[in-house]
Amino acid sequence: MGRGKFLRSLRQRWWILALLVLPATIGTLLYSVLRKPQYEGFMQIADRRERDLNQPDLFTSQMLGGGVNDQEIRVTNLANTVTSYTVLKTTFDYLVQNGTLKAGGPDDERQFIARVDVKPLRGSEYIRVSYIGDDFKETQTVIEALRDKFLDRYRKLFSEEGQRSVAFIESQLKEQEAIYDDLLQRLKEFKERYPQATAYEQNTSGLVGNLQAARLRLAKADEAYASAYATFMVGRRQENSPLLSTEMTTQRSINPVYAQIEERIKGTEATLESQRERYGENHPTIVQLKQQLETDRASLANLEAIGEKYLTSTIEPNFSRNESDRRQAVLGAERALNAARMEKAAAQAEYNRLRAQLEELPVVEKELAKYSAQISAQAQSVANLKGKLEEARVRAAQSEAKGVLFLDQTYVIELDRGTILKTLIAFFLSMVVAVSLIASLGQFDQSTYTATEAENSLGFPVIAALPRSGQQRLNPDVEQPTPLAASYQILSTQLMGLKDRLTGPGILVASAEPNSGRSTVAANMAISLARDGARVLLVDGDLRSPALHDHFGLQNRAGLAEILNGEATIEDVVQPTGVEGLLFIAGGQPPVNPIRLFNTEAMKNFVEQISKGADFIVIDSPAGGTFGDATVLAEHVQNVVLIHEAGRAPSEAEFEFHRGLERVGVNVVGLVLNKTRPEDCPAYQSFRRNYQATISRYHAPSARAALGPGGQQPVREQTPPPSGSKEEEDE
Repeated sequence: MGRGKFLRSLRQRWWILALLVLPATIGTLLYSVLRKPQYEGFMQIADRRERDLNQPDLFTSQMLGGGVNDQEIRVTNLANTVTSYTVLKTTFDYLVQNGTLKAGGPDDERQFIARVDVKPLRGSEYIRVSYIGDDFKETQTVIEALRDKFLDRYRKLFSEEGQRSVAFIESQLKEQEAIYDDLLQRLKEFKERYPQATAYEQNTSGLVGNLQAARLRLAKADEAYASAYATFMVGRRQENSPLLSTEMTTQRSINPVYAQIEERIKGTEATLESQRERYGENHPTIVQLKQQLETDRASLANLEAIGEKYLTSTIEPNFSRNESDRRQAVLGAERALNAARMEKAAAQAEYNRLRAQLEELPVVEKELAKYSAQISAQAQSVANLKGKLEEARVRAAQSEAKGVLFLDQTYVIELDRGTILKTLIAFFLSMVVAVSLIASLGQFDQSTYTATEAENSLGFPVIAALPRSGQQRLNPDVEQPTPLAASYQILSTQLMGLKDRLTGPGILVASAEPNSGRSTVAANMAISLARDGARVLLVDGDLRSPALHDHFGLQNRAGLAEILNGEATIEDVVQPTGVEGLLFIAGGQPPVNPIRLFNTEAMKNFVEQISKGADFIVIDSPAGGTFGDATVLAEHVQNVVLIHEAGRAPSEAEFEFHRGLERVGVNVVGLVLNKTRPEDCPAYQSFRRNYQATISRYHAPSARAALGPGGQQPVREQTPPPSGSKEEEDE
C-alpha cells in the first residue's frame, strides 16, 4: 500500500482509531487507578554454610552440564528448595488451617503457587523470594510461613543426608572390627597351639614389612610402566610424513633410574647406620638392610655394565613446534619406559627374593607371618573407617546448624500501580492494532477515490473530478465564483476542447448505478457550458423518473415523451432556464415503455432537429445497469460522458454497461468522478488555498457559496422546488 492510499484510508476510517484507542487507553487508566492495591512480601536469603564440608547437592540433575561454580550450585539449591512442591504444599496447608487462606479447591492451591516467585540477585549468592497478595496482613503472614517451612525443609534435607552417611560408615566399621577381632582371636589360638611362635614373631615382623613394601614398590613400577607406554604409543601414532633431514644436536644426561637407585642406596646406608646403634649385626633388620643394599649396588653395576648410566637425546631445531614437541614427548616417554622397565625388574626381583625367604621359613613362622600381615592390614582399615566416621559426624552436626543467611527481615510493601506505564502501553498497542486494521481495510478496499484510481480500474480517461458537498447544484439565477463552479468550468473546458472529436453536438450523461449524480451533473454541466458562451439545450431523457425540472424550478407538464408520441412539438415544450444560452426540455409524463419511444423514427428526427441550433445538447438518462434506455439513447446521440461515484468500487453491472456501449460503437468522451472528497479533488484544494480569499474580496456573494468552507452546510442558492417534486439523487 502506498503512502497516499494509507493516509487516505486513515482519514476515511479515523473513527476506528478513536473506537479502539480511546476505550483501551481510558479503560486501562481507570482500571489502574480504581483497582485494589496489591502488596508484595519478600525475603532475601543466601546459603552460607562452610565451603569445605563437601556436602552433597540437593538437586544434582541441573549440575550434569559441568562447569558450574560453587556459587551457582548454592543459588540453585536455594531456589529449587523454596519452589519445591513439598515446601509450597506444606505452607499452603498451614495457611489454610490457621484461616489465612481460603481453600475452595485445587485452583486455590495453583493460584497460591503461581504467586510465589524466586529470582536470583545478579552478582551475588542471594535470592529474592516474593509473594504477591491483595491484603497487607495476609501477605505478611504468608511470607513468614513460607520462610519457616523453607528452613524446616532445607535443614531436614541436609540432616537426612548426613545421618545416612554416618549410619553407613558405622555399619562398615562394625563389620571391619568384627573381622579384626576374629583375626586377633585366631592369632591368639595359634600362639596357644604353638608356643614357639612367640619367638618367631620378632624375626618375621621385619620380613613381612619388607614384603609389603616390595609389593607396593612393584605396583608403583607397573603403574609407571603403563603410563609411559601409553604416552609413547600416542606419540608414535601421531607421527607425520617422513622427516626432513636436519642437523641433530646430541644431549647427554644421567639415567633417572640410575639416579633413583643411587638415592635409595644413600637412604639405605643412612638407615643401616642408625639401626646398628640399636641392634647387633645378626639382627634380622640389619641383615635385611644389608641384603637390600647389596641388591641395589648390583643393579647399579648392571646399569654401568650395559651402558645405561647415561642417556642421550637429540634436539631438532628445524622442525615445526608441534613436531618438535611430539618428538620430545616420544623421547621422554621412551626414556621413562626404559626406566620403568628397569625399576619394574628390580622391584620384581626384590619381591621374589623376599617371597622366597618367606617360603623358606618353617610352617609355623609362615603361618605367623600370614596372620601378622592380615591383622596389620585390617587394623589400618579399621583406623581409616574411624577417621571417616568422625568426619561424617562433624559434617552432620554442621549441617544441622543454621546455614541460611537472611539479608534482612521479611518485608511487605505496596506494589506500584504502574498507571503511566500501563496507560502508555495500552495507548501504543491499541494504536498499533487500530492502524494495522485501518491499513488492512485500506489494502482490501477496491473503491475508487481519485482520478488515477478511477482510470486504472475503469479504463476511461477522467475529464473532471467534482467535489462532494452538502449542496451539489449550481445556482441557475446568479453566477458565483465557488469551488464547485470552478470544478464544472474544468469539465466544460474539457468538453469544448474535445468538440472536434465529438460525433455531433449531443452528449449523453450516463452511469450504470443509480444515485451516482447523473441528473445533477447534467444540469450543472449544461449551466457551466452556457455560462462559458456555448448554446446549450438540456434534455431530460430519464423517462423513468424525470427530475431535471426541479433543478430550475420549472414545470413538467409536457416534454420529450409528448414529442415522441406526436402530441407536442419542440416549440411547445422548450422552456427558458434563467441562464443565458441554456434552454430546457423536460421529460414529460413517464410512459410505460420508454425504450419503445426511443426506437421510433420520431426519436431520430428529434435528435436531428435539435442538433441544428445548438452547440451542445446535454441529455440525461436513467441507470444503465437497471434499464436499457441509456444504451438506446447512446445509439442516437453517439457521445457519452460516464459518471462514477467516488468511494465506490466498480461493480459488475458497471463493467457490463460499458461493454454494451462498446458493442454499439458509441464515442465514450470520458469519465466524470463525482462526489469526490474535497481532499482528493485538486481543483477544490487549489481554489480554497490560493484563490477563494482574493476572489471573495472582489466578488462578494449575495448568498452563500454552493460549496461552503470548513464543512459548514451551505445555504441553497436557488428557489426551492415546488412541492411534490423528486429530491435530487445526490442527497
